Amino acid sequence: QTTLVPYQSNQKYRMLMAGMYQQYLMGTSIVVLESGNNGTQAGFYTAESGKRNYSFDEEPPRRYRETMKEFYDFVKKEGRRASGTPQTDIALALGNCDSYVGIYIDWFVPWAQYLTAEKNSNWKYGDPELTSLAAQQVLFPLAKYALAPYPNHWLSGSPYGQVDVVGIDDLTQLADLERYKFIAYAGWNSMTPVIFKVLNDYVENGGTLFLSLPHLSTRFDREYTNYLVKDLINGGDLNPLLSVKVTDRQPMSGKVAGGPADGLTLRNEPIAALELANQVEVVSKVNDKPFLVKQKHGKGEVWLLLSWGYPGKNSLVNGYKTILGNLAGQHKGNVYLTAENDTLSYLSYAVYGDRVYLLNLDCVKERSFVLHLQGKEQPLTLAPAEFKTIFFKQ
Repeated sequence: QTTLVPYQSNQKYRMLMAGMYQQYLMGTSIVVLESGNNGTQAGFYTAESGKRNYSFDEEPPRRYRETMKEFYDFVKKEGRRASGTPQTDIALALGNCDSYVGIYIDWFVPWAQYLTAEKNSNWKYGDPELTSLAAQQVLFPLAKYALAPYPNHWLSGSPYGQVDVVGIDDLTQLADLERYKFIAYAGWNSMTPVIFKVLNDYVENGGTLFLSLPHLSTRFDREYTNYLVKDLINGGDLNPLLSVKVTDRQPMSGKVAGGPADGLTLRNEPIAALELANQVEVVSKVNDKPFLVKQKHGKGEVWLLLSWGYPGKNSLVNGYKTILGNLAGQHKGNVYLTAENDTLSYLSYAVYGDRVYLLNLDCVKERSFVLHLQGKEQPLTLAPAEFKTIFFKQ
């Protein structure tokens, strides 16, 4: 579907190679080809193609085959990865009944409820999915100019290392979540007692959890702005996960003070009114009222953003992204990258046992950065679409 990038450009095939390298880096075992090697299917819609497809012997399919052969040779030479999956300390929760598909288009309808959406606009993509998009932009930022002068809608970096997307529903067990140091919620979630308990167990056993208030709503009907206190899990009493009782909602105006979202300006934003126990720490306030709280719980910690609406909405999104990025940065692992400006958006990396895989997603420019490994700093530069392996002693 990369119709905006011409078949005649080197970027088309470097993008394919970078995508294959990233699949290897992320732990993919099987790639099934849809098209391109025998002939093109989208030629009519592809830029500079002359509105036609190309057949087996013409240059685009030949270059596709050459690129895939190059990747196949790389896999044979590189061999098996050191372990089945990469070190992954962070997960983004795909909430109960969430149907985000990795892209935001405002006319999309969750679970194909088109007739319902004609009568109730909440069934179209909205603030819950905008929150998923915001989390995607933080944890998987697009490498904006990776295919310059053509747009890039496909290649995205991993500034905090590998991040899983994990569905959490009534079938989820603690064992499904224990490998992650940090789990953050973004889009839709219909909370249930079973999910609430497994999240509580996760935090008690040492995990860090980040939620916003609407993630605690038990509604299944896509009502995410006018839900009531009684719709929250346990009627707003968030014990034992958090020593908080939600009593009401209140419109708040003013600047957020303290914490990662410091300086965010609110205008009549509905925020939860609370009763807090002493063990709850207020991280951020608005007009001396809590906006972001956290609490140590067992061996772990839980953070709660008190916005009544999903925080991907325009009035809150910058604060949400800052909080998420701050928490992800605290849990990114002991092998990580630093770089100037937006370079981390162009880099993907993963740690496997005794090695680090590094990939420059920029298909037109080299990228320089610093690898932080075992307390040492190693400056590196990767050529366009270059993949590199760094070994280290465990």
